[in-house]
Amino acid sequence: MHTQVTDSYLQWQGASGSLSVSMQGAVSSGRYKTASTFATHQCDSNVLSMIKQCPTTSPTAATPSCKLDIVFIVERYNLRYIKRFVVELLNGIYVSTDGVRVGFVIYDSTATTVFGLTAHNTSAAVKAAIEAIPETNNNNHYVNKGLIHARDNVFTSAGGDRADANNYYVFVVGPYNSDTDTVGRVIRSDVNNFIFATHIGSTYETEYKETVGACSDYTKYTSVDTYENLLTVRQQVIGNITSCQSVTAKSQGIGL
Repeated sequence: MHTQVTDSYLQWQGASGSLSVSMQGAVSSGRYKTASTFATHQCDSNVLSMIKQCPTTSPTAATPSCKLDIVFIVERYNLRYIKRFVVELLNGIYVSTDGVRVGFVIYDSTATTVFGLTAHNTSAAVKAAIEAIPETNNNNHYVNKGLIHARDNVFTSAGGDRADANNYYVFVVGPYNSDTDTVGRVIRSDVNNFIFATHIGSTYETEYKETVGACSDYTKYTSVDTYENLLTVRQQVIGNITSCQSVTAKSQGIGL
């Protein structure tokens, strides 16, 4: 940043642009006796305050008017980006014992439950559990196994699945193929099951769209170009996974 004072104006120049402030009459009247005095008191207190604005409020977390059982099903590949993304999603979702509950599954060549639906009852506790997951890497991307594992091990009565709540399968996957469309159709055969995809890249887009929806309804599918840009779709995904659906008597669906 560079500040220059002359008899008639102050000129401020920085990396993002420049600003001129008229000093006509200020110097001659003796209100500012030196250039350094003007630069310190006038520029710092006025000019810089205009170019630096900070938010004064935090975003309000979404509180759906329905009960939701949400399980995040994420690949172990590039886990540090995915963990950050899910934590940021949870900054916008209110978790409680009787509203939204959250579980977490990680998949690679197999799938494992990190925590179930009844393990954590607040957003802060869920986020802390996700942040504590070791960021090991794996190049296998069998999201179909993650979906099946969530259905058979988390969305169960023993796992805390509620009869009066929808089951939301929320998976995150890169540009890799694992034949999930068949699995998706079987899971969605239970009308209380809904699948949401966040897909990095565009390879196998058709497969993942068919996994989450039918009859060309792909509103539950979200794509982003790179892992680094996952946060750019945060609000879209929050809106999708906090929407309420009608709940009917729960059935067991069709097994695989």
